[in-house]
Amino acid sequence: MGAIKGPGISSAQFASSIASKCNLRKIAGWTSDLGNKGAQIPTSDPRLFDLEKAAVSQA
Repeated sequence: MGAIKGPGISSAQFASSIASKCNLRKIAGWTSDLGNKGAQIPTSDPRLFDLEKAAVSQA
């Protein structure tokens, strides 16, 4: 995998305020609308990212 060339955003700083209202698709759209080319999503908050599902999913 090649490097993503910025700008990017770490959504961890917003996780507590957005997790109840957003899903991964909405966060990606929001960061894209801001002009970012990447988003760092914290995997420690299951409201944002289901790490166990991602580990077994083929999708």
